[in-house]
Amino acid sequence: MKYFTPELLARCRSEDDAIADVASEEWERRNKDYEKYLDGIRPLLSGSRSIRYLLNKLRLHDAKVYSMALDEDPHFSIFVQAHDQKDGALELRYRLVSPPRLGPHECLAQGGQSSGYHWLYDEIGVREGLYVFTHSILFAEGVELQLEFNSLSCRHLIWAFPPGHNMDPKTTVVHFVDGKDPPESPRWKLPAYLPLGA
Repeated sequence: MKYFTPELLARCRSEDDAIADVASEEWERRNKDYEKYLDGIRPLLSGSRSIRYLLNKLRLHDAKVYSMALDEDPHFSIFVQAHDQKDGALELRYRLVSPPRLGPHECLAQGGQSSGYHWLYDEIGVREGLYVFTHSILFAEGVELQLEFNSLSCRHLIWAFPPGHNMDPKTTVVHFVDGKDPPESPRWKLPAYLPLGA
């Protein structure tokens, strides 16, 4: 996150009114800066209807994250249910150009275990000189997901069954069905927890 940083959000949540007020003003400034940045890159987004849909139509603040998955192509999917969505879910499917990164921010750490993630804020960006998009997502549980991709598709699902397992990145371990690696190894062999990029 470059604009809506975890550190700034932590200051906005401060119990010290003086700190919170200054941080709130900074948040408003950064929101305007981010909107200005988006206006500057919109011509680069003209070829991606899904990114435009994500920016202009979807309201994912407080959305519940059902699951995340990575295949060998490599595609990365996030299954979410928007706060105002009564049933079904939405799949955001990214074709990645680098491994996904998932990690916690201590300044937003919450006590106890979480049964899942809830979407808080996100930022879309473009890598200069490359046809590569970035998506950083900050979850309410103090965890950030960073993705680099060259295509995105959005698919509405009419039914989704939420898993009941813990999605803590420090403890979650991904296993194949038979407990062994498939005959053809994935392009990226990833642990469930990777340090965030700069």
